Amino acid sequence: MGSSCQKQGPQENWAGVCRNLGGALADKLPVGFYWGVDDDFYWAVCDECKEQILRGQKRTYDLVPLCRDCFVEARLLNGNPEASQ
Repeated sequence: MGSSCQKQGPQENWAGVCRNLGGALADKLPVGFYWGVDDDFYWAVCDECKEQILRGQKRTYDLVPLCRDCFVEARLLNGNPEASQ
């Protein structure tokens, strides 16, 4: 049995997003959405974390759980970007 999302209720499928995205979703603020799927695990980071990744800096962000419905909501809030390759 899966865990429960405070907004969506019981969920089986979860994603991981950076803390900035998690907070921005609660505040309904777009902060960028760089995302992908690795072995059926959906993940996303904000523009700030993406820049750290692209510069090869050590990862300074923590992924926090977000249900897949909230993940889609965050993606739409940030302009519905295509997945990263």
